[in-house]
Amino acid sequence: MDGVPPHHSYATLVRNADQNNDDLRRSRSLFFSLPWFQKGDIDAYTAVTSNNMATMLVCLQTLLSVGFPSEIVYGKISPGIGMSMAFGSIFYMFQALFYARSSGRTDICAQPFGINTPGAFAFISSIILPVYLKKLEYDD
Repeated sequence: MDGVPPHHSYATLVRNADQNNDDLRRSRSLFFSLPWFQKGDIDAYTAVTSNNMATMLVCLQTLLSVGFPSEIVYGKISPGIGMSMAFGSIFYMFQALFYARSSGRTDICAQPFGINTPGAFAFISSIILPVYLKKLEYDD
């Protein structure tokens, strides 16, 4: 180890670094454990938002094209997707904040929360549509 006096062992250096990290962790509040804005945040937000919006619009249009009532699509499904997106994103944000505070690192990023495009189409075609078509049979 260049620049380290020979009387310091590796274990002592690690112990001192851990103590410094512990002091740093305790001194930070949860909401200031990460920077609020970084280079690339606008790009990431745009990419995740446009991907989720495109998937949601295609899925909603698919439901409308097979005869789903617009009251259900726009009155129940669309707001439900919006609420789940908001709560999921906030949950992942808090996970990143807690991890950043406990680890003392500032290079943490929250996992993007979004709609799984293949999963959404599988859900529509294998669960929603068969149940809706069966319901139409029983209504007749």
